Amino acid sequence: MRFLFRLARPATRRTKRPFRVERVRPHLRQLIESWTRTPAFIVGHAQDLLATNALADALYRDFAQRDNVLRMLFLDPAAKTFYRNAERAKHRAVADLQQSAASTPEDARILELVGELSVRSPEFRSLWAREYTRVPPYDVKQIHHSGVGDLELRHEALNIRSSPGQQLVTLQAEPGSPSADGLALL
Repeated sequence: MRFLFRLARPATRRTKRPFRVERVRPHLRQLIESWTRTPAFIVGHAQDLLATNALADALYRDFAQRDNVLRMLFLDPAAKTFYRNAERAKHRAVADLQQSAASTPEDARILELVGELSVRSPEFRSLWAREYTRVPPYDVKQIHHSGVGDLELRHEALNIRSSPGQQLVTLQAEPGSPSADGLALL
């Protein structure tokens, strides 16, 4: 009988939680700003760019809006020429977001971003519908910068323990390589 009563009772209404405002700790911002030979940035749980250093700004200068990694990949035409393997970068970014969404399924920021990208990008919508796979924090990015040409950079995403959900991302060139020379020109 209790079972039937629970079925008949109206469900409690869920209210949307407001976006949680993510802030970068001042010492982390100071750390990445001190790196002059390594592009670095901090992303939030929904892959919003929260802080960048000068070299990362120079590296991504061709993008019209640099506020969110997924928006850059799926909505900015610059991504097609910037990433030599844009498909791989998109798969990785969607898998990263799916991992965040799995751990915080009712997060208003992620829900809003997924909704926006699903409406504006059929490619995102298709990738989002797939089951995610865990992605390693290390990757090699092959990019084409309009000013310095082709670069091969080691991408490392480090979880920031003092700010759960945030990651410190570094892009490093092999010392003495043409990519290191390209970064030096930026």
